[in-house]
Amino acid sequence: MAFKPANCPKCGGSLQIPDDKDIVNCMYCGESIVVREVLKVQTQANLENLFRLADSAAEANNNQEAYNYYTQILEYDGRNADAWFGKAVSKGYCSNLISPLTKEMISSFERCFECVPSKDLQSYKNNAGNKILDFCTMYFDAAKQHWISEIVTLDLWTKFIVICDVLIEGLDKAYSWNPHNVNIAKLIINICSFMISGVSSDFGELFGVTPEAESKLRQNIDQYTAIIRGKDKNYTPPIIDKQLDKQGACYIATYVYGDYDYPDVKLLRKFRDRILLRFKFGKKFVEFYYIVSPVLLRYAGDSDLLKLCFKICILKPLISLLLFLRFDKSL
Repeated sequence: MAFKPANCPKCGGSLQIPDDKDIVNCMYCGESIVVREVLKVQTQANLENLFRLADSAAEANNNQEAYNYYTQILEYDGRNADAWFGKAVSKGYCSNLISPLTKEMISSFERCFECVPSKDLQSYKNNAGNKILDFCTMYFDAAKQHWISEIVTLDLWTKFIVICDVLIEGLDKAYSWNPHNVNIAKLIINICSFMISGVSSDFGELFGVTPEAESKLRQNIDQYTAIIRGKDKNYTPPIIDKQLDKQGACYIATYVYGDYDYPDVKLLRKFRDRILLRFKFGKKFVEFYYIVSPVLLRYAGDSDLLKLCFKICILKPLISLLLFLRFDKSL
């Protein structure tokens, strides 16, 4: 037996009613009370109050507070679809920049769908898809601003890629719920394109995805591009310009040889990426080099004499040393 708080329907007195009884008498006015009915009324009043508190918290971006209120509602009524929906949204916005909680959102949305009448199911799915789109748009922009400004190691870039994979997985599910919203497909394409483009750190370090990952991302882009073009023939996906790979180019070597992929230029890039950038002094040197080189080359223009001087005095000795030390083999 458990006692539940309730109010007498006649006098309004506060009572503690045993839930294993059918009828009890009010201790204040003696009114006979049907337990099931009065508890139903009391529960409904509690739910309405909790919904007001939850919605107010959500509007104020107090997402953890809103999540807690929606959870309390579900303790009263475990099949309340609106509470599951609200819990899903508020849980997503409890995410931090290390881990987007899209999987938790999806889980709560799916519980919501189980509680919805069949005639309303597609409407709830459409709204859920839109909510995941809103969340992923906000999260991706915030993650780029945070992680890209902080990226200085391969480990941090890898964590950012994991975040992007989680967002894409969530958006895939959102599109399966709401295939009419092409903006979901467009965001998937944008995230995939950004991952393929990669980034370059302030020290000239290059970060991208593996060929296998790139192949899967391009398949994703092609798939969703075809879907969008089925609805909008004029749609053009973003151009994937992997110029970020060249932001870390060896300026002087490329200037001298005129080819970013010339063997000597590639050897110098590998020496920079795999040797110099592993050490603090090397990073400082590379940072200085990328400040000075562009300015120097702007003044040099297209002088064949200067190109020859750079080649004989700087590049050839350095390349010869690397070859003598067999860096071309070890790298």
